Amino acid sequence: MKMDFPTGVLQRELEVRALDELLKELRREEFTGVIKYNNQKTGNLLVIGGEIRSATYGEQGGDEALERIWNTVEGTLSVYSLERER
Repeated sequence: MKMDFPTGVLQRELEVRALDELLKELRREEFTGVIKYNNQKTGNLLVIGGEIRSATYGEQGGDEALERIWNTVEGTLSVYSLERER
């Protein structure tokens, strides 16, 4: 079973190698939304108020999923904003 978070408005797309800098920027902005990772498998990072609250990668979830996304070297990230209420 693959879990997928809801998405709002697409803000931008970038390479997964930029994840560290992206997360720093989103933390400063207190961003709320979803970062979708796409390559051979897909993953999701749910970010609320600039902090990662949940992660999925294929069939995995939590810290294991976050580690898999964090350690990938290829793929794209799509950043979607959400209203905090969602």
